Amino acid sequence: MRAMFPRAGARHWKMVARQTSAGAVKLPATLDREPTRFSWDGLLLRRAVARRKPAALLVLALGRSMPGALANGLALAALGIGAVVFLAKNGVLPIMTDYFAQFSWITISGVLVVFIFQAGMAPAWLARTTGEQALVRLAPSFPVDAAAFNGLLARVQLRQSLTIWLMASGAALLLGLVSGMDGAALWQQAGVCCMTLPTLALALRNHASRAAWPVFGMWALSFGLSYVSPLAGIVAYAAFGLPFWPVALATAFTLSIVLVHQRLGLMRAAPIAFPAGRLD
Repeated sequence: MRAMFPRAGARHWKMVARQTSAGAVKLPATLDREPTRFSWDGLLLRRAVARRKPAALLVLALGRSMPGALANGLALAALGIGAVVFLAKNGVLPIMTDYFAQFSWITISGVLVVFIFQAGMAPAWLARTTGEQALVRLAPSFPVDAAAFNGLLARVQLRQSLTIWLMASGAALLLGLVSGMDGAALWQQAGVCCMTLPTLALALRNHASRAAWPVFGMWALSFGLSYVSPLAGIVAYAAFGLPFWPVALATAFTLSIVLVHQRLGLMRAAPIAFPAGRLD
């Protein structure tokens, strides 16, 4: 083993230092715990085992489901905040209505941050489960061809990211409904949710190589992609008098399709993804 994989002197330690700094942000401790019997991720795991399909088991074989962990926290937070908003609106809680209305708007928009942060966490999450990934490679039910395996992983990641987006968007709209938004405001809130769709593509990358960006850089890129569509709508309105929402939404959907297609091709052409982060 030492002859086949030499440490390569100083270059090896520089590579280790870069990999350590790239994954310096630790994920929530809840992802390290076993799923409980009645938790959302426990239900997903039992369903995946019953289906016995590689696509259902690929990510769950690496540990606790990220959508499941986020769903538990997001559901509790949405229910708690929604209850407080409802009680405040009906005068049960002695909270200033105007102040709490502003707070509810911040909270509703903040729910979408859960989805945006997930796009930045995906490479770091895969980088910390390399032991499980080596075992997944040995399972006979998974493809051995790099393009087929990476294509399967890409589809699973897209489905996972879309699930989290639906959870975050649904929670945001429910909180808006409870806090008293009218129909027009709810449609606008749905449009804001759609503007975060381009960040779906960030989970698709060459996972065999180490993360080129640290987690905070990925989060910054996620926020930047979320602002492309509204900026396009503002420019179109100011320069050409075009309506804001149609331009912004068309930009969001087009950018999402282009980025996902381009990064799917990148993943299929890359070396096999597992174990992640093994190439400098």
